[in-house]
Amino acid sequence: MKVVENILSDYTGPLHFHLIEHDRNQGLSAARNTGLKAATGDYVYFLDSDDEIMPECLQRFVSLLEKYPTVDFIIGGVKVSGFDVCYPLLSKPYLEEDAILEDYIFQRWNTMAWNKLIRRDFLLDNHLFFVEGRLHEDLMFSFELALRAKQMACLYVPTYHYKIRGQGAITSELGLRNLCDIMYGIEHNLCLVRENISNSTHLPIYDYVINSVFHFIHLLYKSSLEKSDKKKLYEKVRQIEQECRDYRYSVRVKTRMKCILLNCSWLANSMFRFQRWFS
Repeated sequence: MKVVENILSDYTGPLHFHLIEHDRNQGLSAARNTGLKAATGDYVYFLDSDDEIMPECLQRFVSLLEKYPTVDFIIGGVKVSGFDVCYPLLSKPYLEEDAILEDYIFQRWNTMAWNKLIRRDFLLDNHLFFVEGRLHEDLMFSFELALRAKQMACLYVPTYHYKIRGQGAITSELGLRNLCDIMYGIEHNLCLVRENISNSTHLPIYDYVINSVFHFIHLLYKSSLEKSDKKKLYEKVRQIEQECRDYRYSVRVKTRMKCILLNCSWLANSMFRFQRWFS
């Protein structure tokens, strides 16, 4: 914040900057929520403090907004440090309702909160805030964003530089808190499915649920947790798999195979001993 204050002390332009400080470190979610509530503009944009935006980033978003003035949010391309290619946006330039959620399920746009220009009244009207006190909060935020949004647009040029951090970053650790919070996010999203999505929907929503827990099991067996902690988390996986069992035959073949693997307790027990099976 000293860097920010030094820059702003020399600024003489027309924009007004408002620096807000918590009396203690409350985490990323609380910081974003405070900023969202205090904002006075029509749109918000989240930027992580150790990443960068590209030159003309916001101008590009505004230009696309002029073409699609009624969208709830716009997502831009991402340049990842260490890679020559940018994060691919596989969605169409403009999507509505079910297509937004379907593209989210099939990972055609990234799940991070950053690098999205989001209409502020859409977030407030839907009470779409970040869950405080949890890691991996973007898993819940982006799913509900996809679930609630009526219109979105895509900006295919890279507007954001995501810098992969070294040892010590949240994304590089697989401790008990990380895995518990990822499971919390999966359960939170499954609760939203129960409350908001009809069982007869054509959306491949249970593909998303099963793929989420399958990916979670991969992280679980890669981790160095105590065996007892792994078993407790695995039981949560089994509970989710059993809830989705009635919809097993409505999902894709590949997802059906994952259901079978998740339901084989003997295989799961073997994976505790041979963790490389799911690496």
